[in-house]
Amino acid sequence: MSNKTPEETAEQIDPNAKGKYYKDTFQMNTVGKNRSVVTTAIPKMVIRKAAEAKSLSVKEFVDTHQVIAMYNNFDGIFYTFEERTSKQKES
Repeated sequence: MSNKTPEETAEQIDPNAKGKYYKDTFQMNTVGKNRSVVTTAIPKMVIRKAAEAKSLSVKEFVDTHQVIAMYNNFDGIFYTFEERTSKQKES
């Protein structure tokens, strides 16, 4: 087992591009009625960085935020996070 961080093991696509980009592979799974929902993983380093930006632990961030998927075509998708409202936290 490697002691390297995810940043060290993820393949960098273009280190000279604006910002850093990493490439990693994740399995997809179907769930729900008629297997109508597809799930996949978000790299933990992404969640950790988002949590740190809000001065939260990873657990606090996961417990209080939701993933927002933004898309308008099938060339790609953009994910971001937003805090859940009180109503959303109850469900």
